[in-house]
Order: sequence, then structure tokens, then C-alpha cells
Amino acid sequence: MPTCPVLLKAVVETLFPAQQTQARGEQPSDNPEPPLFLPVDDNEIVQASERFGNVKASGLDGIPNGALKTAIKVKKKRKKGCHSP
Repeated sequence: MPTCPVLLKAVVETLFPAQQTQARGEQPSDNPEPPLFLPVDDNEIVQASERFGNVKASGLDGIPNGALKTAIKVKKKRKKGCHSP
């Protein structure tokens, strides 16, 4: 499992790219079609990651489960440390 902060930062930023936030259910005005997926909050992601084991085979994306779980935990810790006004 990688522990290098630079590598972990790259993994987290790749898996969780920065996105513009919008209120739940709010749609951009230039897109009349409904979203394909409803927004998912961080707790739902953490709960889902806790349900899969580290030793299971990676999925179609080829990312090992252990790396994905680590990236989710790092992302959550980084978000807790940042407070936006």
C-alpha cells in the first residue's frame, strides 16, 4: 500500500477530481436533461468502501481495492481539515 504523500495526493486527485458544487437536485440551466446519477455524499462513499475487502480482485478500472480505500480515507481527512466560509 503506498504511503508516499506525493503518490497518495496524485491518486486522490485522479480518483476525485475537483468539481463545481451544486445543490442536491439542482441542474445547470444549459442542460435540460435530468442527471444520469444522483449526487452521492462522502459518507455514502465511505460506507460503500467499507463493504469491500482489500484482497478482492480489482475491477475493470484496474485499481486495487486497498488503494481505492486509502484514497477515500485521505480525501475524507483532507476535507475535514478544510473549512470553507
